Amino acid sequence: MDFDVAVIGGGVAGAYTAWRLQQELGSTQKIGLFEYSDRIGGRLYSVTVPGVPSLKAELGGMRYIPNQHRTVASLVDHLRLRTRAFPMGAPDPVGANCNLFYLRGKHLRLHELGDPDKVPYRLAWSERARRGAALWPAAWLVVLAGASLLLWCVREFYVAGRGTLAPWAPPRSLVASGPYRLSRNPMYIGVILVLLGWAALFRSRTLLVYALAVAIAFHLRVLVSEEPWARRTFGADWEDYRARVPRWLLRLRKS
Repeated sequence: MDFDVAVIGGGVAGAYTAWRLQQELGSTQKIGLFEYSDRIGGRLYSVTVPGVPSLKAELGGMRYIPNQHRTVASLVDHLRLRTRAFPMGAPDPVGANCNLFYLRGKHLRLHELGDPDKVPYRLAWSERARRGAALWPAAWLVVLAGASLLLWCVREFYVAGRGTLAPWAPPRSLVASGPYRLSRNPMYIGVILVLLGWAALFRSRTLLVYALAVAIAFHLRVLVSEEPWARRTFGADWEDYRARVPRWLLRLRKS
């Protein structure tokens, strides 16, 4: 077959393009429209509801808005197609909230499409917007608490310990004031709180796993490096402090 113009795809755009080309060039050129399936129209697809032969259903586009879809409206007028009003829901105050949807074998109302427990898709935890949004206030409180605790520890290092966080300028005195009266490692607790708050804010399992990995790394660092250094540096003061204050927040007692 020889054609001057071949339009591939008999969807709405393809069919319209071929029709317009035929109007403009059909007298001098050969126009061809090719569609792989057994029908044209693409997503414009009307079917008869099984068991209800008098009822038609639209599986694709089912309406157009004349003052917004101007090209479609002008084409409908040009072809003198019959139209019918398509109300999107009941009269106010119900409106469209109770419109029925059939999705993956499940019947839903419009207002239920925003409920991740009812929509039949496997949404990740981070994609469940309503559930994640409910965590934001608490997550921000956790982040602020962790950051405040961290800044408090920095102040105690500088004022009471006469040192800094830097390994080349550690505190010259044992810090046992402020949050260090309750835990020997409140600074690390503050960092973990910030990471946990971020994990909740971003609804990220990756950040949650990262926070747990950092907590394990902190614990190993305390056991292997920091506590032996404190024992060598502060001697009896450290042993007395270690006996009074837990490493983290709870002290495990041997029975």
